[in-house]
Amino acid sequence: MGIRGRLRAMEWSRWIMLQASSWIRAVAAPRLVAIHADLALTPRVRSRHLWTCLLVLMTALLPAASAEPVEETAQAIIKQVTGSVVNVNTRTISVEYDQKAGTSYEMLLPLAKKDELHLAHFQTLAELKRGDTVTVTYRETYKMGDDGKPVPLTTLATEVALVKRATEGAFRSTQGGAR
Repeated sequence: MGIRGRLRAMEWSRWIMLQASSWIRAVAAPRLVAIHADLALTPRVRSRHLWTCLLVLMTALLPAASAEPVEETAQAIIKQVTGSVVNVNTRTISVEYDQKAGTSYEMLLPLAKKDELHLAHFQTLAELKRGDTVTVTYRETYKMGDDGKPVPLTTLATEVALVKRATEGAFRSTQGGAR
């Protein structure tokens, strides 16, 4: 781990300790004091017991603070796919496309939030129908795996552009017969 990774680990540990100490001050300590007030203990024993409980809580939180932070920041690749709409709703779009001659594949892509999604050549997703030809631009976030190959983390469609409207009843899937 390089110096940047160590600094990130230290920042992460410091953040967890601050969160833990604020939680102890706000939630745990008042509850422990309330529990101790109900117990028939002398103030000195009550104080020792309270500090012991706080020490146990802090010790339980230390392994989480020393955990390795996320390695490197994720990288993003912008890709496009052009094909026929199979299904569309407010959260996802499914596109059937030809990767090789005579072979078609279907890709299900989650859509970005409404204010982050760009629609080209139409106003709303409800206008898209099955069989319409669209070009979907999507962002694939990945990190590098142990073998040096990119490992996808998230995929998110950021732009949907209408290429051609479908004619009535023209859509036929090439996978497994008509749908």
